[in-house]
Amino acid sequence: MDFLFTCGWCGEENTLYGERTGFWNNRFELPETFDCWACGGNSTVPAGPWTPAD
Repeated sequence: MDFLFTCGWCGEENTLYGERTGFWNNRFELPETFDCWACGGNSTVPAGPWTPAD
C-alpha cells in the first residue's frame, strides 16, 4: 500500500510503498527515512497512523 509523507525540508509530498507485515493484518512496514524526490533531502518517517495515498 502506498502512503503520503511530507518532506521536512521543502514540504513536497512523497509517496512511499509500505510492505504488509502479516497475511490477515493491516500493519505495514516502512523505511525509517526517505529521500525527497524534489529536493533530495533526507526526512524521517513519522510515527503512524499514516495517510494512504489514492
